[in-house]
Amino acid sequence: MEGVDVVVTAGEIAGIEVFAVLGADEQERLARASADVCLVAGEYAANEGDDRALFAVLEGRIEAVKLVDGIERVVGERVPGDVFGEVPIVLGTAFPVGFRAAVDSRVLRISPADYHTLAATDPTVAKAIGALASHRITGSHGLQALAAEPRPPRAIIAGDRWDPACAQLRHFLDRNQISFLC
Repeated sequence: MEGVDVVVTAGEIAGIEVFAVLGADEQERLARASADVCLVAGEYAANEGDDRALFAVLEGRIEAVKLVDGIERVVGERVPGDVFGEVPIVLGTAFPVGFRAAVDSRVLRISPADYHTLAATDPTVAKAIGALASHRITGSHGLQALAAEPRPPRAIIAGDRWDPACAQLRHFLDRNQISFLC
């Protein structure tokens, strides 16, 4: 992929499940509006907290990565034909997780304005993206399930519960969102 000028084609758009319902003209229009992004393994398409956009995997594999207790945790993956960024694009929020290339990958990026133009043109796409966003939030492996998981303790405090030094340490760990046992 390196050193090669690549452009998203209408055929590639048709290979993405949520865009397969579009007519040939709409697929061609979306192909022209989309950015073609080549990523090397370890490079991020979107970082946690980035502004919204909608992506689709054309080649390779993308990992959804969440920072939990200061440790990166892979919480999902996307393969060719899958989209990501549906939660921020539908809810108008920042990315709740980061998306990085597990291997050299190629993704298309659709700006919010282009997505909303498409959604106004073809409501079935907006409905499919909305349903996917809902599933990513509430599904069995969604963001709600991730947030509800009890975090394993990262520290154990051995000492008298009423000792001022232990109390200071507990406050420090709480402020820095580090899980612990006493």
